[in-house]
Amino acid sequence: MSEIRTPRLLLRRWHDDDIAPMADINADPQVMRWIGDGSVRDLDHTAADIERWEEEWDDEGFGLFAVELLASGELAGFAGLSVPTFLPEVLPAVEISWRLGRQFWGQGCASEAAHATLEFALQDRDLDRVPGGTPDRARSMARTSFGK
Repeated sequence: MSEIRTPRLLLRRWHDDDIAPMADINADPQVMRWIGDGSVRDLDHTAADIERWEEEWDDEGFGLFAVELLASGELAGFAGLSVPTFLPEVLPAVEISWRLGRQFWGQGCASEAAHATLEFALQDRDLDRVPGGTPDRARSMARTSFGK
């Protein structure tokens, strides 16, 4: 399965026309402040990221979904599974990751996407452990990350 529907969201594989709206999200310093060194990313960097995320789907059988609002078709950002290579002490591990445009913060989109991702990990990919992968933890992380 490479597509998940929730009551308000479509989690799906990436399309070429997702690059520009994702680049807009990546260009927001508030969105990027806790990502790596906090640097914003331009269109070229975003295109390379999306290409790498799609390769991870091929290599790992999971990856980062584009998150689309069902009501409008607008790209809200991403959510999905990733290997936290930046934390070698927890490897091997798979974590739930997300990044949403600021206009989608505080609406429960991160929690909804994280919950769907956790179900995907446990049921469709037979992963037995996802650090931080409980709905309550996802809600808590979403409020902490996006509520400020």
